[in-house]
Parts: sequence; C-alpha cells; structure tokens
Amino acid sequence: MPLTQLAPPYPIFTDKNGDPLDAGYLYFGTANLNPETNPIQVYWDNAFTQPAAQPIRTINGYPSRNGSPTLIYADSQFSVTVRNKSNELVIYSPVGYGIVPGTAATNTDQMTYNEGSTGAVDRVLTSRLQDYVSVKDFGAVGNGVTDDTAAIQAAVDAITPTGGAIYFPVPGIYKVTAQINVTSNHAVTLYSEMGPDNTANPDSYISIGGAIAGAVFNVSARGGSIRGLWFRDPTSVVGVSQGTSAVNAALKLSVFGMGKVIDCAFDGILGSAIEVDGMIRGHIVRPHIRDCGTPTKPALWLNPQVSLGAGQITIDAPHIETCYGEYLYVGQNAADTKIVAGQFEADTAIAATCKNFIYNYGDRTNVIGCGFNRNTETEFYGRGNRAIVSGCYFNAASGVPSNPQIYLQGNFNQIVGCRVNGNAATVGKSIEDVGGNNVFEGCYVYFGGNVVIGVNTVWTGGGCFDLNTTEAYCIEGAGNASVVGAHVSGANVAGGIKAVVGVTVSGCNVIGNAGFGIRCESATAVIVGNRAATNTAGDYSFTAYPHGYDPNANYAADGVYPLQASDTWAPGLIANGASASRTITVTGAAAGDVAQAQFPMIAAGSGVDGMQISASVTSSNTVRVSISNLSGAPVTLDSGTLVVKAVKQ
Repeated sequence: MPLTQLAPPYPIFTDKNGDPLDAGYLYFGTANLNPETNPIQVYWDNAFTQPAAQPIRTINGYPSRNGSPTLIYADSQFSVTVRNKSNELVIYSPVGYGIVPGTAATNTDQMTYNEGSTGAVDRVLTSRLQDYVSVKDFGAVGNGVTDDTAAIQAAVDAITPTGGAIYFPVPGIYKVTAQINVTSNHAVTLYSEMGPDNTANPDSYISIGGAIAGAVFNVSARGGSIRGLWFRDPTSVVGVSQGTSAVNAALKLSVFGMGKVIDCAFDGILGSAIEVDGMIRGHIVRPHIRDCGTPTKPALWLNPQVSLGAGQITIDAPHIETCYGEYLYVGQNAADTKIVAGQFEADTAIAATCKNFIYNYGDRTNVIGCGFNRNTETEFYGRGNRAIVSGCYFNAASGVPSNPQIYLQGNFNQIVGCRVNGNAATVGKSIEDVGGNNVFEGCYVYFGGNVVIGVNTVWTGGGCFDLNTTEAYCIEGAGNASVVGAHVSGANVAGGIKAVVGVTVSGCNVIGNAGFGIRCESATAVIVGNRAATNTAGDYSFTAYPHGYDPNANYAADGVYPLQASDTWAPGLIANGASASRTITVTGAAAGDVAQAQFPMIAAGSGVDGMQISASVTSSNTVRVSISNLSGAPVTLDSGTLVVKAVKQ
C-alpha cells in the first residue's frame, strides 16, 4: 500500500506497489489545493535560504539533490502530490505538515495512511490512530501490581463527551481499586480479548484489587458494547472459594439501552457479576460466570431498582456455575426477558453453591433450551406471570433435593416440552405448582419426585416414569385442574393419578404403579376415557364417585370396575307374563343412581325374543334385577353371567 513516510535520516516515498519510489516526482503546494497548479516555495535547508525547484525528483525512494538523498523543508501546512516515473498518480494529500527545522520527522501528524484497497482514501496517521483509545495511552500499566484505576478512568473520561471505544491491550492484568464510572450521552464500547475462554490470553483480566463501595465498572450510556473483558478477584480459587474483596457488582449497567455485553467472563466476585438496573432491548451474549454472587446479590441480577425498569433483554448462551446466591434473578419490574441456550451448574460438594438457578419475578419471561444440572435447590422458581419455559432439561443432584426442580408461584405460565430427571435418592416433589392457572404441555418426569398441579392448571401429554417419590401419587391435581393424555407408569412407591374437587382425568394411560392407578376423591371430578393396568393396589379407587360416572367409560385391565358387579345366574322357567328376579351387590351404588344390567337371553342354546331385563338400586350397594317374559310362551333360560353397573346421577 502506498505510504508517504517522513522518517530519519531522510523522507521515504513508496510507489503504488510499495517499492521505493525511483525517478518519481514530488509536488508541494498550498494546503487543500492542487500543488501542481498552486505550488509553494520549499527549501533544501532549515534556514529557508536555499529554494528548491519543483518537481523534486526521487532516487530509490528518497528526495534527491544533485544525485544524493536530501531533506525538504516547508514553513507551513502544505498539500503534496507524488507521481511515479510514468507520471502516474501515487498519492495526493490535501493537508500535510512541514518538517521542523533541524529535527527528524517523527510526529504522526507528518504522516499519511492509506488502507490500500480500492476506494480507500488517505488519512493523517494521527487521525487514524485516534479511531480508538487504549487505556495504555493514559498510563495504564497492566502488570497486576500497579493500580490502573486512575488511568482507566482518564481514558473513559476522554471519550465520554462524544462516545467512542476504549481498548484494553492483551496480555495485561489491570488492577482496579475504586469504581470506574462510564457516563455518556453517547454510545460507548469497552473491548479486549481477555481470558479465561480465550486460550491465547488466559492471564489477562480486570483484577479487583480490594473492596469497592459500588461496582468495578458502572456504565450509564446510550448503547454501545462491552466485549471480551474478564473480571476476576485474584484471591479466589476456581471451583473452591470466592475472592475476599466485596463489591456490589463487577459490571453494573445503570442505563445501557440497546447495549450489548458480549463474551465477558466473571470469576470469584464477592457480589453480583452483572447487575442491570435499567436496560431496554439489551443483549447479554455468552457470559461465563463462576464462583460469584452472595445470598443477597444474585450472580446475574436483572432490575434490582424497581423504578428504573428493564425490558426486552435477551441473555444468550449464559454459562453460570458454582455461584453463591441466586444464579439468575429476573426482577419484578422486568418484562419480556428471554434466556436462551443457557447452562446452569451447581457443585454439590460446595453446599453454598446450590441456590435457585433462575428466580423469575418478571412478566412474560421466556426460558428456551436451557440445561439445569446438579442442584439440590429449585432450578426454576416461577414467581412471575405469563412465563414460557420450553425445551429445557432439569437434572437433579445426586443427593436428595430439598425443593422441587420446578416451582410455580405465579399464574398463566406455560411449561412446554421439558424433561425433569431425578435419581434413585429423589423423594418428594419434582414439580410443584401452587399458583394455579398454568399449563404443562408435553413434559416428562423420570426417576424423580411427583408432580403437583394447582387450581385450574392443565397438564396435557407427557407423563411420569419410574418415579422414586415417597408421595402417594405421581400426579396430583388441585381443584378444577385437568390431566389429559398423560402416561404414568412404573412408580416404585406411589400410585398413578389422584383427582380431587373438580379435577378432570381424561385419556390417560396408567400402568404398573405400586399404588392405585387412578384414585378419585370427589363427586365433582371427571374420570373418563382412561386406561389402567397392572397397578399393584388396583387400577381404580373411589372414595367418592363423580356425577355421571359410567364404569364402562374407562378401561381396567384387572377387570375390576368401580360401580360394577357380575355373577352367574340361572333364572330357570319363566311363565308367559311372569318375571324372575334377584339382587346383586354393587359396591358404591346408592339411591338415585341409574342401574343397568346385561344377561344373555338364551334357552336351550338359542336366543329368545320377547324377554325384557330391568334393574334398579333398592338400597346402598344393592341392585335388584328382573327379567320379564313377554314372548307369549313359557321360557326356560340357560345359566349365564349377569353384569350389573350403576351410573351416578
């Protein structure tokens, strides 16, 4: 690329291809005008007594006088045109600077830069270098010992009036001992390529050099980005202990509308890693947070200042592990937060790290495709409303979880396509919904605790398999809840599904559980279209029968149908116009129920017309059955199986 370079011992000029300019032509003129038509006087000497005639020729890149390299002097700004020996334009600069008499040309104001590609233009090198600001331009050392706080603050202050970018060169360990305030009405960018995930620079980071009354960086700007920074307390031991320098947060975003935090890492912070007070339509991408947080300062904290608000924030691919408070807290005034493809991991060897992975108090939060691993506490705590949690994987710790893996306290939430895994030691509940009015769709629980759904909640599809819970039933529904199309099987201790007041259990497959398959405890429940088989205590159990319950509306593989009974009956000879009657015990039948009976009307091996059967409940648990002969002749009926059922009214 062509570059006019004024450097000792003589100015050097290059051709278009970068080779030294030989037999070229140099023209100097009035600044911002064509030097070939508006020449100025230049000189061979610094006393300006020996005029040089133009154009000045070059030999092997150097200006020449009488065949030898020489210096050129001008006493003011100038324009310059450089042509090669074929008179082709090499470079034109509308503004250049004269050489200080008696000194070498080392100031970047005296140099121009051209990127070299088609369409590139010449720029004064000083302007090119000021495209970004380095903290080292203001005295930062980056050796991990020198306090770089003042230098970093000075660099920040230099760009905040107009906005701009600040670079932290690597390798470098930048020690900070007081809050750095980044306050601007313009976009601000802080960037580097620090570790720990950058293997090229594993020992470059922002070092917390002591307790800070505030945040390490407090950012209030109209957008911009923070990229590739690693905040670390050097007194921490990764995976073993936090640091000892208390801070409110490593990175606080007081106002950062439409800003981005990209590829930043946080280690051993005795406080929040990221605290967001006011951020609209922001994006936090691939944060790696480890050994951070306290019981009162979540590792990643959205919207702690309720009055400021935070909305439409996307947290993309967070990796948060072994933290000491809530891992990710979405505050009450946060709305439309999206958490995508996150990984949350606890260390059961460090009990303090087992805290709620996501505590959602916000509205319309979306959690998509996240993995939650090895926590003995709640992995998703849903206190807010209208959240959607979809395609997530919940994996219990190897110990006994003390809380449900999913806990819903809010309303109108949807849990879709999630898998919840327990283990051989899991007892109690895997999912607990105390808020009600929620929806679970296509969710599966394996080897874990049971599922308790709240008032008006719907569980559809999915199911529970091989649960180890010590609760009485795999799925329990509160008032007016619905369990539709679920598969429940293989519970080691529990029964299948329990229905109480107003609960609907429909289209479920309940197989091979240790307790009852389906148990109904309310006359206002609806039990219809289910299949139960090989449940140890029985396929169905009723302490109360639903209104309108028909025993044949469900299938029982064990042949034991509630409100139904059968027995062998030989009515014998029935005269024309006479009847044969008997009673049969039907457990659960009560006055007012509608009784139905079936009997094969066969005489001497052949069917008989004109026979009529009727049944009625005569007292509790007793049904009377009568067969009347309206055939016109005496009939002797063969022995057969009488089946009687009672339908609740």
